[in-house]
Amino acid sequence: LAPPTHVFIMFVSRCNPTTGKAEWIVQDKDIDEEDCDLSPELARSQYGDMLHDRERNQKYDVGLQYAVQSVRASGRVPYVLDIGAGTGLLSMMAARAGAAKVSACEVMKPMVKISREVIKENGYEEIISVVGKRSTETTAGEGKDMPIRANIMVSEVFDTELIGEGAIATFAHAHRHLLEPGSIVIPSAATITVQLFESEFLWSSHKLDCTKPPLELKVPPSWTECTGATSLWDLHMEQLSVPSQYRPLSTPVDVERIPFTEECVTHPSSSSVDIHVLESGICHGIAMWWTLQMAPEITLSTDPWNYIQWRDHWLQAVQLFPVPVGVVKGEVLSVRCHHDDYNVWFGVSKMDGRSLAPSAVDRPVCTCGVHTSWSRSRISLSNDQSKLTLYLEAMREVVSKATTVVCVSEGSMLPWLLARAGLPSLRKIVVMETSSHSARLMKELLKENGVGGVIEGVAITILDKPMESLSSYDFGGCKVDAVIAEPFFLASLLPWHDLYMWYAVTALWPHLSPHCTVLPGRLNIRGVAVSFQDLHMIKAPVGVVEGLDISAFDRRVGKVITSPELVEPEPHTLWEYPCQPLSDAVNLMLCNVSQPVPENTQLRSEGSWPLCWANGHASCHAVVLWMDAALSEGSIVSGGPSEPPQQGCTVKWSTSHKQAVYFLPSSKEADGGGASSTVPSVHYRLHFDTAKGELAMEFVLQ
Repeated sequence: LAPPTHVFIMFVSRCNPTTGKAEWIVQDKDIDEEDCDLSPELARSQYGDMLHDRERNQKYDVGLQYAVQSVRASGRVPYVLDIGAGTGLLSMMAARAGAAKVSACEVMKPMVKISREVIKENGYEEIISVVGKRSTETTAGEGKDMPIRANIMVSEVFDTELIGEGAIATFAHAHRHLLEPGSIVIPSAATITVQLFESEFLWSSHKLDCTKPPLELKVPPSWTECTGATSLWDLHMEQLSVPSQYRPLSTPVDVERIPFTEECVTHPSSSSVDIHVLESGICHGIAMWWTLQMAPEITLSTDPWNYIQWRDHWLQAVQLFPVPVGVVKGEVLSVRCHHDDYNVWFGVSKMDGRSLAPSAVDRPVCTCGVHTSWSRSRISLSNDQSKLTLYLEAMREVVSKATTVVCVSEGSMLPWLLARAGLPSLRKIVVMETSSHSARLMKELLKENGVGGVIEGVAITILDKPMESLSSYDFGGCKVDAVIAEPFFLASLLPWHDLYMWYAVTALWPHLSPHCTVLPGRLNIRGVAVSFQDLHMIKAPVGVVEGLDISAFDRRVGKVITSPELVEPEPHTLWEYPCQPLSDAVNLMLCNVSQPVPENTQLRSEGSWPLCWANGHASCHAVVLWMDAALSEGSIVSGGPSEPPQQGCTVKWSTSHKQAVYFLPSSKEADGGGASSTVPSVHYRLHFDTAKGELAMEFVLQ
């Protein structure tokens, strides 16, 4: 008989973001098997970023040295428990510091295999035993996972909001079941720091403001009163321009200390502190970061204004208020920090008791549906007056004679903009929403601003039915004269997923008039070669970390990072990641969305472009891709640079879109000058399968 298999083949349903069609994919990876190949997943994970974090590594190393020495000085034998061991780096630091025994808990079986390889290659396999379980499933005692309880515990189970990975529950369980009384834990505590701020930039992604021209719409009261998104907003605060994008209104103040020693408790808690306002202004929210106590006099902080090490696995977080509030220099506000086992949130009130942010013990939740249905990018785009003005001008020019118009999007402001454009022939707008949640919000907006579904004499109908089920009845028996879209769709992860617009136009084709206008008529996938300031480090080989060889991890993920056929583009909000261009922006693939999608066709594009701005010192780390929408001749709405890239200058990216980053398999110095007369170039191949709606690509430095 064949041995039983532990790999389960599953068929998983998903919606193709480009075609909009439901499809089944085969999933045959079982993370409970050590031989499961999770190389692509590991390459996209934050393991590499953490291993490159020298400050983190060095301070954990110092903390372990202090703990081991302290235990030995007390006459005991150091026994270390490492929870969330990953590659085994901290376990090996403990062994090197003099621990007699280390138990390393790691739940993900492929990482268990890697950690055992790493530990063996560094010669610590006699001291370190890897336990392939969650720490909450691990047992201590004779014949169990751990022969005795440990007297030192080290763990790195922290996220940007500190406790989102379950740090409190993890430490509390370990104290009850796996550690001796009085054990040393690393870190021993964390302190949460807060700061009041003013930021129209961040606010524009939080609340929809339709009251200004060119929209001038009323917003439902429930939208205005809502507390907003349930979770805090994680971002690279150090990339916010001060004071134009972020203006501090107070000094940073410590508001909460969470112990991880035996005092650690798992029930909800709160504390408060008074904050003195340093500058008068409009307070939009509160920012937070944290500091870990690694050893006496040794701390590890995510302070954005005094950071030592760039990192992407720990950022900062902000909580925006329900409404902006004016504050006056010298005023004192009371800030209350609440937390449960996994979440942190804040209440802010004036000294007269008036609440600026939710002050209830219960965690705030979105009550209006906007923040659970529309992303921050969607809200930001809807508030972007410059882009709305471009669309308005284009619609007045291109759609001026249309009577029936279809808008394809999710939560787009275009139908309201068009209704108020003053086009004399326009009679009907049909809004095709791909999400029932988004459709509900659009209907609320229509009810607030229209009478009987009519705005400025234009009848607006909002539909959330499949494209293939449309009939002439849905369009009032009329042919459609124009189709408009931003395009921006919430299911899109990568820029070209917004080609869903093309498939939507194709589905609408039987209902379009012979002279129907499509706006935008062309979608252009574009790219630029860049040198990153920091982001490329998440893909860099790890090698040796603090004197310990982690190359087994590199071997596992290296084939994904270095093989062109395995590299996949990744979405990033690049305004948070500075980079300089090494070339002009180039056109890679042009799609004429005013015509139906060619059936079962392979659209191909191939070529190369020079790295004309290479200076001999910059490495070409990646190609960044985005999509431009052509509204008319000379009128472009871009999801990429907000202004043309310039040699030697940091690229300014659209803050309302995510761009796609294709990390080049090997970063080479881009020497465009000097003695050599050869200018390096990037060769590209793009292949779009219209039947599947999938875009394959390859970029190679030459």
